[in-house]
Amino acid sequence: LVMALDSMDLLFRAPCIPLIAGLSGAQVKLLPGLELLRRLVNNFFLKWQKVQPIFHVATWKFAKCPLALLGAMACIGALLDEDDETVHQAHIISSRCVAVLNVMVSAGRSTSPDVRFLAAVCLHQTYLLGSGDDNIYHHVDRVRAFLIGSLRRLELLGSGSGDESRSDVGFETVSQPVQAEWTTWITYEQAVRTTWAVFEYDCSVSLLTNRPGVIELGDLPLRFPCADELYEAPDAQSWGELRSRLPNRAQGPLVSDVVAAATGSASPLSRDVSPWTRRLCTLIFERILRGFGKRDQRDSIVAACRHVGLDFASVCMQNTATVIWAISFLAKSIPGDEATAPLSTSDLVNFCSTQMIRHYSQLSLYTDVMDLITYIAREAASRSSPNSRTSLRWAQQKLIDQFAMDAPKSRQYIWHAGQMVRIARVHAAMAPCDNVRIFSAYLAIIAFAKYGPSSLRDVDLVEPFQADAWPVCETDVERWLQIGGPARIGSCHRIQVGCSTDLIMQDAFQVLNRLENWGVAERFISILSHFNRLDV
Repeated sequence: LVMALDSMDLLFRAPCIPLIAGLSGAQVKLLPGLELLRRLVNNFFLKWQKVQPIFHVATWKFAKCPLALLGAMACIGALLDEDDETVHQAHIISSRCVAVLNVMVSAGRSTSPDVRFLAAVCLHQTYLLGSGDDNIYHHVDRVRAFLIGSLRRLELLGSGSGDESRSDVGFETVSQPVQAEWTTWITYEQAVRTTWAVFEYDCSVSLLTNRPGVIELGDLPLRFPCADELYEAPDAQSWGELRSRLPNRAQGPLVSDVVAAATGSASPLSRDVSPWTRRLCTLIFERILRGFGKRDQRDSIVAACRHVGLDFASVCMQNTATVIWAISFLAKSIPGDEATAPLSTSDLVNFCSTQMIRHYSQLSLYTDVMDLITYIAREAASRSSPNSRTSLRWAQQKLIDQFAMDAPKSRQYIWHAGQMVRIARVHAAMAPCDNVRIFSAYLAIIAFAKYGPSSLRDVDLVEPFQADAWPVCETDVERWLQIGGPARIGSCHRIQVGCSTDLIMQDAFQVLNRLENWGVAERFISILSHFNRLDV
């Protein structure tokens, strides 16, 4: 592996990927690095392409791909490799990738941005976010500004992205040969998908750092990515035939149409709305939901609602119920549970992510409580001064008071956290955002056990309510929320105020440790440990 990494270092200094058949003399040293790079890129396509289907697999060529993009793919591919040593060397591959990306940034300032390069930056930043390295947060705003500025220059974000006529060019003319039309369409669709991947990265940064998203929802493209069947067509003829049969032909569904269907104001979602599109729409709703409670984001949220066809006034009057309902609708619309078995790997991945978003959104609704929990966790993990310890004690008492104000609402933390833990145990969560949501679930469980309201039913004779049960019996859930009693999640058979949290921590370690290749999971385990050790 050391030889292969050294070889890869030489490879990244080359202007392009050399052909194996043409290697001779000193160039033979590039062969181990070339083979390692190819293996890691294959890992990327095998295990990550279903998470973010950006690239057109049928026409993708290893030898013609820019080194920066191959390097970014290799970073994620290394994390997903079965060889532990390769996983541990992902940071070395990342450093090679950074050098190439920096050169391309400098060279591309005076020219139109290459969408493939923007995809490389987005993927590499996703890897860095999941690495747990604190240094990434010093540069994340600058990187987001670069990506968004580049997409604006390409008219993929902003007012240019809303031009309907632009997306039709070359796709509907009968005079153009099908092969040429397909090639033009692939370039355009891959650019659209890269734009949505950058939006997803922006959402990840916002969630991990608690900073607002930089991409205004009103600047997003009018359309989501196209149907998976169309994008996966192996040749121009298959593509042409499929296109003639799909409702949106060569384009993805309108954002406003998917939003209308999710909020119940239009016909149900058509089958050409891909699982990834449903996840992206869920993220839009989550962004709107998070913006409701922040005055400084009110204007942008109003504009966002108008852009996606959502009546902002009615949403506010219904206390965000419309948005929550829409998130639940989208999460349930993807096959993935016992009643509707997943039809593909894409179904499974997106079912997991959207269900996580669904339950996490319910947790984040109560910003006063979650903000207190987050503050206490950060203070517990920091080397704080005596003055901040005083404010920590104040926050702990405030949290106890907040939980006690509405016991049924407080028990909802256990219920939604339990469902998130169930999803994490059953499905392989793959992205850094999944780590954050799982971490937040265990943080809420421990917070409830240490600071939550007690119940008259918190006695040994009462059978614990199974908060991670599936399928869900709504009647049982509502009954427990109202009358209380102990709960059970995983191996933690009796969760109630004042109970031992040792089993909760063991369970958290086991679940988060499944995501150990994402270095940020180790950081989350450390924060949970500090939070758990705090005296009440």
